[in-house]
Amino acid sequence: MKDKGNDKYKKLEYKPAMGQYHRALLYLKAIDASQKNPAEAMLGQASSVPLSPELRHDVDRLYADCQSNLAGKVLIVYFINMLTLFASVSHG
Repeated sequence: MKDKGNDKYKKLEYKPAMGQYHRALLYLKAIDASQKNPAEAMLGQASSVPLSPELRHDVDRLYADCQSNLAGKVLIVYFINMLTLFASVSHG
């Protein structure tokens, strides 16, 4: 999902990119809350094995990356909206 968001961003599709990052964060939150293996969390299965420290680190890093990317895209969309508003007021 993060990679899809990155692809959307490269195509200047900011809102779809934000949606991809948001979905990734929701998925990662589910893993974090349940402490499940990602494959088990996706399938809705009870956790049989806790996350390894390495996997825990990867989940945390991916969560931070998605949060950062989402925040950056929100600022871009806000800036574009403000420029559009300013342009419409200036010309109107």
